[in-house]
Amino acid sequence: MAIVDAQKDFTQAPEPDYVLDADSVVRFPRIEPIGVIFIGDSILTGWSGYFAKVFPNAFLDGRVGRQFSSILPIWKVLTECHTTQGVRTVVVELGTNGEVSPADMDAFLHMAGDRQIFLVVPEMPRPWAAEVRDLYLKTAASHPNVHLIRWDLLSKDHPDYYWSDRVHPNWLGIQVMVQAIAKALRKD
Repeated sequence: MAIVDAQKDFTQAPEPDYVLDADSVVRFPRIEPIGVIFIGDSILTGWSGYFAKVFPNAFLDGRVGRQFSSILPIWKVLTECHTTQGVRTVVVELGTNGEVSPADMDAFLHMAGDRQIFLVVPEMPRPWAAEVRDLYLKTAASHPNVHLIRWDLLSKDHPDYYWSDRVHPNWLGIQVMVQAIAKALRKD
């Protein structure tokens, strides 16, 4: 059903290049230097054109089905390629596809150093949803450089923000999510 819903978004999004029908995306910024790095899953991948429009200085790395544990080798490669050099802000849109281990979170925060990390708290009808949310809340409470984008609260009681799978935001929902991220980054 989500595929049918996605086809609707190809016609509902105001720009056809806002929606990407692909398993992964690596998108370099339109404006240099890189100001923010986004690492995410299918939500970032599917709407990568819209993210790129709102955040023209962003480096985007998304993959369908991506788990949080993937962030460790991704960050290592980005560091080795000097993509992280000078970048002070990272947005992590992960946790939808499985549990997030505290060890992986700690390892990532150690690798990222003192950068400002923004975790998008996922909302989805999955058994691990509460566990991921709780870990994100605890992490933000104990690390002054970690901030939360409370997608879980913004989308609560808004089934109109989702495709029928209740996981992937539709055009209405992604606008709410992206604007919440933009607002949080402006405050930083």
